[in-house]
Amino acid sequence: MNDEENAEEAIDELILDGVIKSSKERKCSYYATAFYEKANEARKDSKDKEAELLELFGAATSLALKPEFISHPFSAAIILDNSRSAILEDFDEAQLETLFGLVTKISDAELRSRIADILWTRKHDYKMAELAIDSYLESASVIEDPKKWSSGFTRIERASRLAKALNNESKQALVISHVEEIIQRNEGEDPLYFSERLMKILIDQSVGDAEYYSGLSRKIAEKAEEKAEWSRARAYYEIEAVWHNRADNNESEKKAKLNAAETYVNESEVAKNNSFGVAASILQKAIEAFRRIGNMDERIITLHSTMLVYQKNSLEEMQSISVEIDISKEVEMATNRVKGLPFHEALFELAKMIAANAPTKTQLKREAEEKAVDHPLQYFLERTSINEKGKVVNRVPSPIGGDEIAVAEALKANMFEQLGLHHSSCVSAVINPIRRQINLEHQVHIRYLLDIVKNNPLVPEGREYLFARGLYAGFENEFEVAVSILLPQFENAIRHLLEQRGSITSSLSSPDGIQEEGGLNKTLNSDEITEIFGENTVFELQGLLDDRLGANLRNRFAHGLMSHRDFFSADVVYFWGLVLRFCCWPYVIQSEEQRKKDDKEQMQPTDNMASDIENEE
Repeated sequence: MNDEENAEEAIDELILDGVIKSSKERKCSYYATAFYEKANEARKDSKDKEAELLELFGAATSLALKPEFISHPFSAAIILDNSRSAILEDFDEAQLETLFGLVTKISDAELRSRIADILWTRKHDYKMAELAIDSYLESASVIEDPKKWSSGFTRIERASRLAKALNNESKQALVISHVEEIIQRNEGEDPLYFSERLMKILIDQSVGDAEYYSGLSRKIAEKAEEKAEWSRARAYYEIEAVWHNRADNNESEKKAKLNAAETYVNESEVAKNNSFGVAASILQKAIEAFRRIGNMDERIITLHSTMLVYQKNSLEEMQSISVEIDISKEVEMATNRVKGLPFHEALFELAKMIAANAPTKTQLKREAEEKAVDHPLQYFLERTSINEKGKVVNRVPSPIGGDEIAVAEALKANMFEQLGLHHSSCVSAVINPIRRQINLEHQVHIRYLLDIVKNNPLVPEGREYLFARGLYAGFENEFEVAVSILLPQFENAIRHLLEQRGSITSSLSSPDGIQEEGGLNKTLNSDEITEIFGENTVFELQGLLDDRLGANLRNRFAHGLMSHRDFFSADVVYFWGLVLRFCCWPYVIQSEEQRKKDDKEQMQPTDNMASDIENEE
């Protein structure tokens, strides 16, 4: 018997005794490390065939499962600047043939589901897809935990999407039966979001007793409200509304949506006891939720008046929120800020650090003027910019002997140049290191980002998935995808903000009567947008997106002037971070205030200590 046959004969011993039984949890992410460790041991003992097999299983189990992408469900678990862990395309034909020969011999459902799904995705073998569905459900049952529900749900979700893609009625029925059994067994007693996510699978499969599940959803939501679990209550009221919609019960659907919107109001009432700034931020989301319901003008006016009061009361609170960061610090300083944090907290920390690094317009002007003194030739000579084809794409006039317009143009160009340096520094020292650290510690899922953009004043209704997908692409280092989605959506979002304030963002073209949306240049130069973002952020957006003297990303992208390399420039990565910052900011304020409150409660300061805290703030 040759080495390869020996390796295959030893499959149960290698997997069950050598890896599975020694793993802390029955999950592929835990198996991968053990496989690689045993492969190294085999190499040391000159058992090369056995080592190759173990390395193959190590690579297979290291893949990160992304069930929302039906055709490309696996990605690298770790992505660094110049390296990454395994991806699906790394497996060659010989390795796939080896997996084909072994998959049915694997008794562990978790490992079997991974191998079968790899073979289905790469080879489109129908039997492998069926085996993957059965194995995913079996594995989900093994690791099921209502308190740590995400891993089990991911496997059920993948099984559901596979069954639907195959249009296999028997497998769809199997998934549906599995899901309904869990929901009905828990009867709404699971403490988090397991039942809500499972109900979404039923809705996606267009099945389920709408009357039963709407009633169960309402029951869970009401219990969550009693415990002041506002986000959980809101999620279940929203799923209740979907069930009513499926039953064409418009009145009950609207009532459920109103209940969901009111959770924001109730949450703000509690939040104002600690921070008016947090309360105002939550009320802003309430207003957006009521606006999307429709015909709620009176309620919106009332809440808007309350929000204005909260905002006025929060001015001093907002001034006390600060983030201290020195962008000249090494990358280690940035990663240490997020190490060990839960995903959303790490995300908010990144948003705060991006905001802390944003220069003011006054600062940029001062830096440009200092540059004129230190490097007069660079400042006073006319400068031109050319593209990769040698064409002049920009010309900065000399201020010497020029009129006021030329002087102003030269100053603005140099301010934008300084802005670009700040962006580059922020990307190198903050955004990229933290993005890598988050990828190392978390399996980023698109639904985690959907939680951020849902009922977000920046994100128009119906655009939530697009924003989440664009942000997700940044974590996957797919900035060509991120820009393609986020640039046009962000431009539309700015118009959306203006429309919510009653501004007219379109013009009527005569004589054909066509209404054309205003361009980004016009939008960013409006007084209303300055009131929303402030002059510093507007100047930053102008330099980054629309001004020919700056990065001009929007116009370069729209006219196809960006090469593939350009999509990975500091300007593009910073733009991605800027959108993330805007989407996260309401939560940043809330989390910062809660952190400060918790810190003060834990310290229980004496009179002297309390005085020191006040002075520091």
